[in-house]
Amino acid sequence: METENSLETSTASSWSEIEPLLKRNGNWPDGRRVELGRQAVAVAHSEFGDPDLRIARAYEFLGDAHFEMGQFSDAAEAFHQAILISNDILPTDLKVTARLVGSMGRVCEETGRTHDAISFYQQVLPMLDKLHSPSHLSHAFFHNRLADLLREKGDTPNARMHMAKFVECHERSRGAEHPLTADALNDQGVFLFSIAEYSDAVAVHQHALDIRERRFGENHPDVAQSLGNLAAAYHLQSDFERAGIYYDQALTIYEKYPDVASQDFVTVARNFADLLAQIGRTDHAREINAQVDAFEEFLNR
Repeated sequence: METENSLETSTASSWSEIEPLLKRNGNWPDGRRVELGRQAVAVAHSEFGDPDLRIARAYEFLGDAHFEMGQFSDAAEAFHQAILISNDILPTDLKVTARLVGSMGRVCEETGRTHDAISFYQQVLPMLDKLHSPSHLSHAFFHNRLADLLREKGDTPNARMHMAKFVECHERSRGAEHPLTADALNDQGVFLFSIAEYSDAVAVHQHALDIRERRFGENHPDVAQSLGNLAAAYHLQSDFERAGIYYDQALTIYEKYPDVASQDFVTVARNFADLLAQIGRTDHAREINAQVDAFEEFLNR
Protein backbone atom coordinates (compact mmCIF):
# COMPACT_ATOMS: atom_id res chain seq x y z
CA MET A 1 0.00 0.00 0.00
CA GLU A 2 1.37 3.40 -0.96
CA THR A 3 1.99 5.84 1.86
CA GLU A 4 1.03 9.50 1.86
CA ASN A 5 4.65 10.45 1.19
CA SER A 6 4.96 8.05 -1.76
CA LEU A 7 1.73 9.35 -3.30
CA GLU A 8 2.91 12.94 -2.98
CA THR A 9 6.23 12.02 -4.57
CA SER A 10 4.62 10.35 -7.55
CA THR A 11 2.28 13.28 -8.26
CA ALA A 12 4.68 16.19 -7.67
CA SER A 13 5.73 17.61 -11.02
CA SER A 14 6.85 21.17 -10.32
CA TRP A 15 9.39 22.77 -8.01
CA SER A 16 6.64 24.48 -6.01
CA GLU A 17 5.22 21.01 -5.25
CA ILE A 18 8.56 19.29 -4.64
CA GLU A 19 10.31 21.92 -2.49
CA PRO A 20 8.01 21.43 0.55
CA LEU A 21 8.67 17.68 0.37
CA LEU A 22 12.44 18.30 0.53
CA LYS A 23 11.93 20.08 3.84
CA ARG A 24 9.87 17.30 5.38
CA ASN A 25 11.59 15.27 8.10
CA GLY A 26 9.14 12.36 8.21
CA ASN A 27 10.05 8.74 7.57
CA TRP A 28 10.14 7.80 3.90
CA PRO A 29 9.74 4.22 2.66
CA ASP A 30 12.91 2.53 1.35
CA GLY A 31 14.01 4.11 -1.90
CA ARG A 32 11.29 6.79 -1.94
CA ARG A 33 13.61 9.50 -0.67
CA VAL A 34 16.08 8.66 -3.45
CA GLU A 35 13.20 8.74 -5.94
CA LEU A 36 12.18 12.16 -4.67
CA GLY A 37 15.77 13.40 -4.91
CA ARG A 38 16.07 12.29 -8.52
CA GLN A 39 12.71 13.85 -9.30
CA ALA A 40 13.79 17.09 -7.64
CA VAL A 41 17.02 17.22 -9.65
CA ALA A 42 15.14 16.63 -12.92
CA VAL A 43 12.48 19.25 -12.15
CA ALA A 44 15.02 21.82 -10.97
CA HIS A 45 17.11 21.37 -14.12
CA SER A 46 14.00 21.75 -16.31
CA GLU A 47 12.62 24.84 -14.54
CA PHE A 48 15.79 26.77 -13.73
CA GLY A 49 18.87 27.62 -15.70
CA ASP A 50 22.30 26.37 -14.62
CA PRO A 51 23.69 27.25 -12.19
CA ASP A 52 20.89 27.72 -9.68
CA LEU A 53 20.97 27.20 -5.92
CA ARG A 54 17.73 25.17 -6.08
CA ILE A 55 19.47 22.64 -8.31
CA ALA A 56 22.27 22.40 -5.75
CA ARG A 57 19.67 21.90 -3.01
CA ALA A 58 18.11 19.04 -5.00
CA TYR A 59 21.50 17.37 -5.46
CA GLU A 60 22.25 17.74 -1.75
CA PHE A 61 18.92 16.11 -0.87
CA LEU A 62 19.68 13.30 -3.32
CA GLY A 63 23.13 12.84 -1.77
CA ASP A 64 21.65 12.56 1.73
CA ALA A 65 19.07 10.06 0.45
CA HIS A 66 21.74 7.87 -1.17
CA PHE A 67 23.86 8.11 1.99
CA GLU A 68 21.00 6.87 4.16
CA MET A 69 20.56 3.90 1.81
CA GLY A 70 24.27 3.05 1.98
CA GLN A 71 24.74 4.01 -1.70
CA PHE A 72 27.94 5.91 -1.05
CA SER A 73 29.28 6.24 -4.61
CA ASP A 74 26.00 7.78 -5.74
CA ALA A 75 25.99 10.00 -2.66
CA ALA A 76 29.50 11.25 -3.44
CA GLU A 77 28.53 12.12 -7.02
CA ALA A 78 25.41 14.01 -5.89
CA PHE A 79 27.33 15.97 -3.23
CA HIS A 80 30.07 16.75 -5.77
CA GLN A 81 27.51 18.21 -8.18
CA ALA A 82 26.01 20.29 -5.37
CA ILE A 83 29.46 21.65 -4.47
CA LEU A 84 30.23 22.60 -8.08
CA ILE A 85 26.94 24.47 -8.48
CA SER A 86 27.18 26.17 -5.07
CA ASN A 87 30.72 27.36 -5.77
CA ASP A 88 29.57 28.90 -9.06
CA ILE A 89 26.72 30.76 -7.40
CA LEU A 90 27.90 31.45 -3.88
CA PRO A 91 31.68 31.10 -3.80
CA THR A 92 31.80 32.92 -0.46
CA ASP A 93 28.85 31.17 1.20
CA LEU A 94 30.92 29.18 3.66
CA LYS A 95 27.90 27.73 5.46
CA VAL A 96 26.68 25.90 2.35
CA THR A 97 30.16 24.86 1.26
CA ALA A 98 31.12 23.61 4.74
CA ARG A 99 27.99 21.50 4.92
CA LEU A 100 28.62 19.91 1.53
CA VAL A 101 32.34 19.33 2.10
CA GLY A 102 31.50 17.73 5.44
CA SER A 103 29.05 15.43 3.65
CA MET A 104 31.80 14.38 1.25
CA GLY A 105 33.97 13.58 4.27
CA ARG A 106 31.23 11.36 5.71
CA VAL A 107 30.97 9.47 2.41
CA CYS A 108 34.74 8.93 2.29
CA GLU A 109 34.77 7.71 5.89
CA GLU A 110 31.96 5.23 5.24
CA THR A 111 33.78 3.84 2.19
CA GLY A 112 37.12 3.42 3.97
CA ARG A 113 38.85 6.33 2.23
CA THR A 114 40.36 7.56 5.49
CA HIS A 115 42.93 9.89 3.94
CA ASP A 116 40.27 11.68 1.87
CA ALA A 117 37.88 11.85 4.84
CA ILE A 118 40.58 13.52 6.94
CA SER A 119 41.29 15.99 4.14
CA PHE A 120 37.62 16.98 3.78
CA TYR A 121 37.11 17.33 7.54
CA GLN A 122 40.25 19.44 7.81
CA GLN A 123 38.91 21.73 5.07
CA VAL A 124 35.65 22.23 6.95
CA LEU A 125 37.13 23.53 10.21
CA PRO A 126 38.69 26.77 8.80
CA MET A 127 35.36 27.51 7.11
CA LEU A 128 33.53 27.11 10.39
CA ASP A 129 36.15 29.26 12.14
CA LYS A 130 35.09 32.14 9.88
CA LEU A 131 31.43 31.60 10.74
CA HIS A 132 31.70 30.98 14.49
CA SER A 133 34.17 31.01 17.34
CA PRO A 134 36.63 28.08 17.21
CA SER A 135 34.88 26.44 20.16
CA HIS A 136 31.39 26.64 18.66
CA LEU A 137 29.41 23.41 18.88
CA SER A 138 29.30 23.12 15.08
CA HIS A 139 33.01 22.19 15.22
CA ALA A 140 32.52 19.31 17.64
CA PHE A 141 31.55 16.59 15.15
CA PHE A 142 34.56 17.26 12.93
CA HIS A 143 37.03 17.36 15.84
CA ASN A 144 35.62 14.05 17.07
CA ARG A 145 35.89 12.36 13.68
CA LEU A 146 39.39 13.72 13.07
CA ALA A 147 40.48 12.43 16.48
CA ASP A 148 39.34 8.90 15.66
CA LEU A 149 40.68 8.87 12.09
CA LEU A 150 44.06 10.36 12.99
CA ARG A 151 44.38 7.87 15.85
CA GLU A 152 43.77 5.04 13.38
CA LYS A 153 46.56 6.41 11.18
CA GLY A 154 48.96 6.65 14.14
CA ASP A 155 49.02 10.44 14.40
CA THR A 156 48.44 10.40 18.16
CA PRO A 157 49.49 14.01 18.97
CA ASN A 158 47.06 15.56 16.48
CA ALA A 159 44.38 13.04 17.41
CA ARG A 160 44.69 14.08 21.08
CA MET A 161 44.52 17.75 20.10
CA HIS A 162 41.28 17.27 18.18
CA MET A 163 39.73 15.22 20.97
CA ALA A 164 40.56 17.96 23.47
CA LYS A 165 38.95 20.52 21.18
CA PHE A 166 35.88 18.28 20.87
CA VAL A 167 35.44 18.44 24.64
CA GLU A 168 36.15 22.18 24.71
CA CYS A 169 33.34 22.78 22.19
CA HIS A 170 30.88 21.08 24.54
CA GLU A 171 32.19 22.80 27.66
CA ARG A 172 31.98 26.29 26.16
CA SER A 173 28.75 25.81 24.22
CA ARG A 174 26.75 23.70 26.67
CA GLY A 175 28.39 24.46 30.00
CA ALA A 176 30.84 22.53 32.18
CA GLU A 177 28.08 20.72 34.11
CA HIS A 178 25.87 19.70 31.18
CA PRO A 179 25.15 15.95 30.78
CA LEU A 180 26.32 16.08 27.15
CA THR A 181 29.60 17.61 28.31
CA ALA A 182 29.98 14.60 30.59
CA ASP A 183 29.25 12.38 27.56
CA ALA A 184 32.01 14.19 25.63
CA LEU A 185 34.42 13.66 28.53
CA ASN A 186 33.45 10.00 28.53
CA ASP A 187 34.33 9.82 24.82
CA GLN A 188 37.65 11.50 25.56
CA GLY A 189 38.37 9.00 28.33
CA VAL A 190 37.60 6.07 26.01
CA PHE A 191 39.89 7.65 23.40
CA LEU A 192 42.75 8.02 25.91
CA PHE A 193 42.17 4.43 27.01
CA SER A 194 42.48 3.30 23.37
CA ILE A 195 45.96 4.88 23.08
CA ALA A 196 47.05 3.38 26.43
CA GLU A 197 47.13 6.73 28.24
CA TYR A 198 45.56 5.16 31.31
CA SER A 199 46.47 7.79 33.90
CA ASP A 200 44.96 10.55 31.77
CA ALA A 201 41.94 8.35 31.07
CA VAL A 202 41.38 7.96 34.82
CA ALA A 203 41.44 11.73 35.34
CA VAL A 204 38.95 12.36 32.53
CA HIS A 205 36.58 9.55 33.56
CA GLN A 206 36.70 10.84 37.15
CA HIS A 207 35.71 14.29 35.89
CA ALA A 208 32.78 12.79 33.93
CA LEU A 209 31.77 10.75 37.00
CA ASP A 210 31.75 13.85 39.22
CA ILE A 211 29.48 15.70 36.77
CA ARG A 212 27.11 12.75 36.41
CA GLU A 213 26.83 12.17 40.15
CA ARG A 214 26.03 15.84 40.73
CA ARG A 215 23.50 15.80 37.90
CA PHE A 216 21.82 12.41 38.35
CA GLY A 217 22.73 11.18 41.82
CA GLU A 218 24.72 8.08 42.63
CA ASN A 219 22.37 5.45 41.18
CA HIS A 220 22.10 6.14 37.45
CA PRO A 221 23.25 4.14 34.39
CA ASP A 222 25.52 7.00 33.26
CA VAL A 223 27.21 6.96 36.67
CA ALA A 224 27.68 3.20 36.31
CA GLN A 225 29.23 3.74 32.88
CA SER A 226 31.84 6.11 34.35
CA LEU A 227 32.54 3.70 37.22
CA GLY A 228 33.02 0.84 34.76
CA ASN A 229 35.40 2.91 32.66
CA LEU A 230 37.40 3.93 35.72
CA ALA A 231 37.58 0.30 36.78
CA ALA A 232 38.90 -0.76 33.38
CA ALA A 233 41.60 1.93 33.45
CA TYR A 234 42.74 0.94 36.93
CA HIS A 235 42.56 -2.73 35.95
CA LEU A 236 45.03 -2.24 33.09
CA GLN A 237 47.37 -0.41 35.47
CA SER A 238 47.24 -3.50 37.76
CA ASP A 239 45.52 -1.53 40.50
CA PHE A 240 43.28 -4.52 41.17
CA GLU A 241 41.93 -3.35 44.51
CA ARG A 242 40.61 -0.05 43.22
CA ALA A 243 39.41 -1.61 39.96
CA GLY A 244 37.46 -4.24 41.88
CA ILE A 245 35.72 -1.62 43.98
CA TYR A 246 34.62 0.35 40.91
CA TYR A 247 33.52 -2.77 39.01
CA ASP A 248 31.40 -3.83 41.98
CA GLN A 249 29.83 -0.37 42.32
CA ALA A 250 29.02 -0.24 38.60
CA LEU A 251 27.41 -3.69 38.63
CA THR A 252 25.29 -2.81 41.66
CA ILE A 253 23.83 0.12 39.70
CA TYR A 254 23.41 -1.80 36.43
CA GLU A 255 21.44 -4.53 38.19
CA LYS A 256 18.79 -1.90 38.92
CA TYR A 257 18.43 -1.08 35.20
CA PRO A 258 18.52 -4.41 33.30
CA ASP A 259 16.58 -3.11 30.31
CA VAL A 260 18.54 0.11 29.94
CA ALA A 261 22.16 -0.98 30.20
CA SER A 262 22.27 -4.67 29.28
CA GLN A 263 25.41 -4.61 27.09
CA ASP A 264 27.28 -2.33 29.49
CA PHE A 265 26.40 -4.71 32.32
CA VAL A 266 27.78 -7.65 30.35
CA THR A 267 31.03 -5.83 29.54
CA VAL A 268 31.65 -4.73 33.13
CA ALA A 269 30.75 -8.14 34.53
CA ARG A 270 33.10 -9.94 32.13
CA ASN A 271 35.90 -7.51 32.99
CA PHE A 272 35.29 -8.05 36.70
CA ALA A 273 35.40 -11.81 36.20
CA ASP A 274 38.73 -11.46 34.38
CA LEU A 275 40.11 -9.43 37.29
CA LEU A 276 38.96 -12.01 39.83
CA ALA A 277 40.59 -14.78 37.82
CA GLN A 278 43.83 -12.79 37.71
CA ILE A 279 43.96 -12.51 41.49
CA GLY A 280 43.14 -16.17 42.03
CA ARG A 281 39.46 -15.91 42.91
CA THR A 282 38.52 -18.34 40.17
CA ASP A 283 35.37 -19.67 41.81
CA HIS A 284 33.90 -16.19 42.06
CA ALA A 285 34.98 -15.46 38.47
CA ARG A 286 33.22 -18.60 37.22
CA GLU A 287 30.12 -17.67 39.18
CA ILE A 288 29.95 -14.21 37.57
CA ASN A 289 30.56 -15.60 34.08
CA ALA A 290 27.80 -18.15 34.58
CA GLN A 291 25.41 -15.36 35.63
CA VAL A 292 26.36 -13.35 32.56
CA ASP A 293 25.92 -16.38 30.29
CA ALA A 294 22.40 -16.87 31.67
CA PHE A 295 21.65 -13.17 31.25
CA GLU A 296 22.83 -13.16 27.61
CA GLU A 297 20.81 -16.28 26.89
CA PHE A 298 17.75 -14.54 28.30
CA LEU A 299 18.40 -11.46 26.13
CA ASN A 300 18.74 -13.59 22.99
CA ARG A 301 15.43 -15.41 23.40
